[in-house]
Amino acid sequence: MAEPTKVVCEACQQCGVIQVAELWCNDCDEGFCDECIKNHQTFKILRNHSIISLTDHLTISDISVCQTCTEHNKKLESFCQQHDQLLCLKCIQSNHSKCDDIIGIVDAAKGSKNSAAIFDLDEDIKNLLKNIEQGIVCCYDNGTVINDEEQKIKERISKTREEINKTLDQLQEMILSELMAKTENEREKLDKCTAELTKKEKKVKEIREQSSKIKEFASEIQVFVVMKNMQHTVNKELDIMKLKLSSIPKDLPYLKINSELLSWTQNLKTFGEIHIETQCNPLPFIETKVHQAQLSIK
Repeated sequence: MAEPTKVVCEACQQCGVIQVAELWCNDCDEGFCDECIKNHQTFKILRNHSIISLTDHLTISDISVCQTCTEHNKKLESFCQQHDQLLCLKCIQSNHSKCDDIIGIVDAAKGSKNSAAIFDLDEDIKNLLKNIEQGIVCCYDNGTVINDEEQKIKERISKTREEINKTLDQLQEMILSELMAKTENEREKLDKCTAELTKKEKKVKEIREQSSKIKEFASEIQVFVVMKNMQHTVNKELDIMKLKLSSIPKDLPYLKINSELLSWTQNLKTFGEIHIETQCNPLPFIETKVHQAQLSIK
């Protein structure tokens, strides 16, 4: 993060003077010194701009707040309530000319810091984290069960092994190797799943932190724009997690003793077979409520 002393007052700079900025205008997206901010606030059209300290601005400077339409590269100025979509003038002309409920982004953003939508976003992030945490716990639990089943199989193999001739040593090593290879493969699946969920957890926690910062320090419009972008991201992650939680590996090994082993014949070729039994037991997914565009909390 840049040091506050490295941000200059752009108004002074236009006059050929280098002066350190102390404050930041979210609407102008410029830094101002104490003197210039007084002049800034004398204009009626600028009087309601969101002014914060430079330190607060730098706190959220790493959070992307793009107020430009990615499709038409024009400033986002309106909001379609019907389609829950931010619009530039070109968007309205090309795709929303028949929409009756288009309002200005300034009006749409009013109260966004305390809107139902921002609280719904927080709730969705919390539920997404709960789903991820639930998945991680399930992976660890499943790994423990695999280890327990592996131990049971080893004990059964050892007990069976004691009943037959020492000539089975080689076959015993073969079956143990197969067991370890297959259980290790299943553990690797769980480790991979755990790593993916942990990565998701980190990403969502970053979104939560950014959401907290933007609510505290950003302007209404910035909060509104970021909130909408974050909501799309969180909705996408919720859909991914819904599928992910239903497909966490729970394939348990079990031992199928070769029937010829007990009768002991010269044709005996294997000690047994290690199989992975897939158990279908998806975790409950924490659903989220249907979102509405911009409902303010009274």
